[in-house]
Amino acid sequence: MALGLLLLAITLAYSTHILKHDGIILSVYKMHPFLQNMIDSIFSSRSSFASFVIYLWYVYVGAHVVESLMLVSVCQKYLQLRNGILLQWFVLGVAVSYPISRRILHFVDMQKQIISEEDKKDM
Repeated sequence: MALGLLLLAITLAYSTHILKHDGIILSVYKMHPFLQNMIDSIFSSRSSFASFVIYLWYVYVGAHVVESLMLVSVCQKYLQLRNGILLQWFVLGVAVSYPISRRILHFVDMQKQIISEEDKKDM
């Protein structure tokens, strides 16, 4: 699954920044006729398909940035990390996304357990 998402990200980035709008349209003409027909039947035009690919890239990047901002806020609130470390987690979150989020949330759960155990001992 992660490899598929990585390939999708690479394809979207390549399409957006290297091929650009006209290059995406030209690449559709080089595809197998079955894929051309599928794109033509789903999208009203090949130009709208190219615009959709570019739009998807920016949604993809935006989702990773939002997820990384959530990671930073969680790290700051529960783990009380310094700003330099928060910046590193932010960059990792943008680059890798879910695997890093899962690890951070695991650290937060461990921290919450430690705090709850300390509260029980104090009572």
